[in-house]
Amino acid sequence: MPLFGQGKVYTKKAKIADFPTKITKVVLSGRPLLDAAIKDEITSRWDASPYEFCSPEEYKESASSNLYYFLHFTTDGNYTYLQLDKGGSENDSDPLKNSIEVVNIPIGPDGTDYSVAIENMGLFVDVIQEYATRASSSERVAYSGLKAIYAKQKAGDEVKEIAILPTAGGWGTSCYKIKFNPETHALYKIKRKRITH
Repeated sequence: MPLFGQGKVYTKKAKIADFPTKITKVVLSGRPLLDAAIKDEITSRWDASPYEFCSPEEYKESASSNLYYFLHFTTDGNYTYLQLDKGGSENDSDPLKNSIEVVNIPIGPDGTDYSVAIENMGLFVDVIQEYATRASSSERVAYSGLKAIYAKQKAGDEVKEIAILPTAGGWGTSCYKIKFNPETHALYKIKRKRITH
């Protein structure tokens, strides 16, 4: 649809519609235990798109290519996230070749304690690929974020809750609470809560 005569506007769904057919490069971090966990879970679980593993150096070289999606670890100084991006340039005249953040999920504090991330890597991988698959064909999911894939908790469902704490925790800071089914990895809720004790 035209926008003030400047051409076509592409929605997020349109920009990531090719996700199932493009190669997802899984970027290893150089941290052995974390890398071993994601390699194991990707190899056994990932069926949303073709995939291959790559080094941080390869990621830097190919991040501007719209031929790939990239699953990588990132941080905001307090949390470590598992994030899926579509590669591309920020300044390309073709909007379909621009880079775009698809989704991320907090997996642990920023630092050296990756115990929660390693223990629950299967969950994080499954959540990312379910969201990306559904968002690539649904405008509602694409713009609603992870809450769009929340499952309805039924009586008798197995439930587990994990807390993702920030690097500098303590009173007045916040943490993420993730509630999910440990058997199916159905995501029930992600909530950010203030730490009050």
